[in-house]
Amino acid sequence: MDNLTHTLTGVLLARAGLNRLTPRATWIAVTAANLPDIDIVVGPWSIDYLNYHRHLTHSFFVVPLVAFAALVIVEGVTRLIRPKADKLPWVKAWLVATIAALTHPLLDLTNSYGVRTYLPFSADWHSWDFFNIVEPWLLIMLLAFVAAPTVYGLLDNEPGSKAFRNHQTARVGLALLIVFGVGKAALHGFAIEMLNARHQGDLSVQRIAAFPTSLIPWVWTGYIETSKYHQVVTMDLLENHNSTVGDKYFKPSLHPALDAVRAHPLARDYLNFARYNVTTIFLMPRGARIEMRDIRFGDAKRAVFKCVFQTDEMNRVTSATFEW
Repeated sequence: MDNLTHTLTGVLLARAGLNRLTPRATWIAVTAANLPDIDIVVGPWSIDYLNYHRHLTHSFFVVPLVAFAALVIVEGVTRLIRPKADKLPWVKAWLVATIAALTHPLLDLTNSYGVRTYLPFSADWHSWDFFNIVEPWLLIMLLAFVAAPTVYGLLDNEPGSKAFRNHQTARVGLALLIVFGVGKAALHGFAIEMLNARHQGDLSVQRIAAFPTSLIPWVWTGYIETSKYHQVVTMDLLENHNSTVGDKYFKPSLHPALDAVRAHPLARDYLNFARYNVTTIFLMPRGARIEMRDIRFGDAKRAVFKCVFQTDEMNRVTSATFEW
């Protein structure tokens, strides 16, 4: 998920009751909820981004270490700014940080980018595919519940009511976050069922998936992979969906240049990430141009992550680039 969503979740967690366990709970929760994304510094414009983003720092097994690192950061900055600030109850503060840090891989699991949640024991990607990386309606809802106590304060200055409003509002906001997620998961399941029903008995179908669109919860992008092609369709769950209509990307015929490209280190790294890869080959007088793109992140014309390879007449890779 985007870092604003992680931040708002951390704020609501602190207000919901974690701030009763330790001083500076909000700063601890927000830092821990965002710290796993520190792996973005590995090289955001190279294949290293795909290799190492959502890597060890997003693993469930590393969450306690990430939480402790967040705690050290917050306490270090606090001592620099306010040397006489209240001392932390370290065990309780670490518990707060751990709960907040755990929300990061859990939220990231909800979108189609995925997370390698079991590193270092398994490098397999996992995803639930029911949220976008940026979920606009969820953001609006979280912002509303973070801002609500301030609005209440402008309308009601009754002594002693502020803490109650903070706790209750935060708990309702977190509950609605869960309800919203359950609803999107149910819609995702319905989209999969529709695709399966349309292709029941078709032995050529190898995989079926569904991905959310940005603004309309009941409109999904359906994906069907057969032995011959990849198909991408737009699905309106409120209408009768015809999954035979959509863009088809035919799989390339066997060619020696494809074997050379797939053996290239860049292609191996990319294909480890690109679970819905579409490969296109353009034959030229002296060699071939081969493009790889993950259908989760744009179509053939507007791919977010793409690898482009050039081969010569001897089917040797002469250039390999990662485009973002």
